Amino acid sequence: MNVAYWRFFVNALLVFCDMLSFILAAVVVLMTQSEINLYSSRFHFHINLWAYVVVCALVWVFCLHSVGVYHRHVMGDGYQLNVLLFKGAVFAGLMICAFEFILNIYVSLLSTVLELLCAMLVTMVVRLAVRQFVLFKRKRGMYSYGTVVVGSLEGIEHALQFLSQKSQLNYHAIAICPIGLDAQTGYVRAIDVPAEFKQRIRKICGRDIATLPYCKNFAERVVSMGVQTVMVTDVMHRFSDNFNTFVLNMETMNLEIAVVTSAVDVSGHETNIRVIQGTTVMTISLPQYSPWDMCKKRVFDVLVSLFAVIVTAIVTVPIAIAIKLTDGGPIFLHADSRWAP
Repeated sequence: MNVAYWRFFVNALLVFCDMLSFILAAVVVLMTQSEINLYSSRFHFHINLWAYVVVCALVWVFCLHSVGVYHRHVMGDGYQLNVLLFKGAVFAGLMICAFEFILNIYVSLLSTVLELLCAMLVTMVVRLAVRQFVLFKRKRGMYSYGTVVVGSLEGIEHALQFLSQKSQLNYHAIAICPIGLDAQTGYVRAIDVPAEFKQRIRKICGRDIATLPYCKNFAERVVSMGVQTVMVTDVMHRFSDNFNTFVLNMETMNLEIAVVTSAVDVSGHETNIRVIQGTTVMTISLPQYSPWDMCKKRVFDVLVSLFAVIVTAIVTVPIAIAIKLTDGGPIFLHADSRWAP
């Protein structure tokens, strides 16, 4: 199944379920608390109950998205998901209270808290069901990212054992790339794969896995296989030019780098670290701004600059007026100005 298709399908399903969960929780709480007759005292109009809960549900989904609940690596990690859900619920509570304050809608704080708690609990249950469905499909190679495992023979074997035991991870190994360091040049080179190693790999994964030699056009060959992630196990260590060059080559082809190690240099890269049952998985990428992030940054820069100008003007404008009134001279001292004796 195409990665973009199933990722969009799963995220759309999650957004729909999260909105539905909040709507049901909010309606039940408001009806139980007898707060179904909503009225805006500030703008003097009645508010339909369903319109109110739909707006709040949109706020709920927006806050969950803001804290990273819909990130592609979060859904399989139950603990991490629950922490983000709580964080998103706090943000949603603040935004809903602000919305009610702007319209001056009387909804008790208890009702708002109960709405968020019930929505969070329902969302946890729904996510558990969705996660079990996705994990069931991943055992058949669906809803996962094609992965090439790069490293020494020992590192590759350890990584494949790790992936075979952690079904919540969305990495599906489809090829391996054994590498080593040249003793004379210090550069990465391809190494041979013994027949007994292939047999061990077949026993671990329950299937044959292709061997991809490390070469100059490695990134292009990886993309042609439909791979989305390149997992580095070892060999390329911290402060290594080999590692930095390798990461840049992969990222130019829009490939994600997953690192199962604690000794790599990721300075200058954006990192996402997850701990799965004692094993650390770190994904890295060059920090890039989306159009929305660039727009937010631009608005922030303009607002901060405007605020700085206003604050500075409070001091500089009275001083400039005082200078003009006292000596009648120029407010700003020009380069060709001369001090009076």
